Amino acid sequence: MIYLCENVIGLDFNFRYSKQAAGPFDRKLMHSIDQEFQRQGWFIVGREKTKYAKITYTPGEKFNSHKLYFNRYYRGVNGK
Repeated sequence: MIYLCENVIGLDFNFRYSKQAAGPFDRKLMHSIDQEFQRQGWFIVGREKTKYAKITYTPGEKFNSHKLYFNRYYRGVNGK
């Protein structure tokens, strides 16, 4: 954000900016999440080649078993 503001108004703070990503743009993170989805049987992770690489998620054989983990992790949140 600072980088964009700096460029729009023509200032130079002399910062060394670097690209940092988390979430859907962090390849290592998403790869580990995809592996866990498949290991648990929650999703089948596929890759389609079109103009761009596209990741697809199809429900796996144990699709709804994630609810056990979800409810345990968020126990006590929102009155549960």
